[in-house]
Amino acid sequence: MSARNNILSRLRAGKANQQVASSRAELPPLARLPEAQRKARFMELMTASHADIVECTDANWQQVLQNLLAERGVRHLLMGDSDANRELQAALDAGLPALEIRLYQSAMQAPQDQSPVRGELFTNTDAGFSRAIAALAETGSLVVCTGPEEPRTVSLVPPLSIVLVREADLLSGVTELMTSRPWNPDQFGASGMPTNLLLISGPSKTADIQQTLAYGAHGPKELVVLWIGD
Repeated sequence: MSARNNILSRLRAGKANQQVASSRAELPPLARLPEAQRKARFMELMTASHADIVECTDANWQQVLQNLLAERGVRHLLMGDSDANRELQAALDAGLPALEIRLYQSAMQAPQDQSPVRGELFTNTDAGFSRAIAALAETGSLVVCTGPEEPRTVSLVPPLSIVLVREADLLSGVTELMTSRPWNPDQFGASGMPTNLLLISGPSKTADIQQTLAYGAHGPKELVVLWIGD
């Protein structure tokens, strides 16, 4: 008990002497990676994490995606249920009539015996398509703002994850993401912030067994980044 009392005494003394925390304005600005170095840094880190980066443009990215799906032999593609993805679905249906596209939200709301996703999500879905709101150069990460139109499952379960991101949304790091994004209170509630941001830095990996890094043990075995250049 004496050791316990000694510890508590030190904690109480420290609390009494604790100063008021400084505000962010009183601290020096956090360093940011120069814009000229960001793209090379992002590409280097993402490639080092075994991701494939395919550079494209606003005009051809849908055709690039179609070619990618055909080359990989994707038969079942999962996407979030949004207006943009419905337009993409129409374009892919025209170019790849044999491809089955599932819109996650609508499928999950269907009765269990009629749902094309339930029961097949882990066994019969080849790829998932997501849209990132930003890319972070400092860590080589994609930022997906999850929600009803962008479910986490789409990028976390299928063996192939395809993520679309624009070079215009390339930021230095998390600090710039938090301070520069125009978070929308109408979309995210009173706080104006999403409840979940998914940071993707490569395919699924783990080092649980003998501290040996293994890819694809749980989650996507492959990550393809569709990079829309400026």
